[in-house]
Amino acid sequence: MKLSDDAGSAPLTRANLFCGTPTPRNPYFTSPLTYDADSKSFRLSWIPNGQISGVNGGVIVNNDLSYELVRYPDGKVITTGKGATSMSDPYEFPDDSFRIIYYTLRAVYYGSKSTAATTEALSFGIITPPFDEPTLSGASEAAYTWLDTASDNYGWSYIGAVSEQTDSHGWMYHGASGSSTPMDSYSS
Repeated sequence: MKLSDDAGSAPLTRANLFCGTPTPRNPYFTSPLTYDADSKSFRLSWIPNGQISGVNGGVIVNNDLSYELVRYPDGKVITTGKGATSMSDPYEFPDDSFRIIYYTLRAVYYGSKSTAATTEALSFGIITPPFDEPTLSGASEAAYTWLDTASDNYGWSYIGAVSEQTDSHGWMYHGASGSSTPMDSYSS
């Protein structure tokens, strides 16, 4: 806005006003995702983003935030009440087959959702050769550890829809608790 009169022009002024429900910012994890075998449940905790302004402006009242968690790969949605900062999700493994589990977390402010924050992936179960990972993703890649047995800094990397070996030797281990059997050995 620019005003002027007989004395001249005033400085150019701009005013912005956000109207509507602000989009909340991502929460922060305060502990890693864990599985408690005694209570047969996954546990996770977080804190709201410290900024009181939404992504698109407006004011966020942190005590009015609720949260939406999604467990993968099954897509189970878990919602929390206002002000919650942790969850315990009961989960009993149906069998001992190999599975990779992780969660996404979104802050929800009166229906408006933040972008998703993703936990680290945890792997469980037994790999029975021959093994095929049908849902390979960046999250499932986290369930494996590359051991550079040749000490040449070559390994595996996730490049979208495929994971490829970047050299011809080494061992790839499944990262599940107690796993010590190599998935496969690659040598020239």
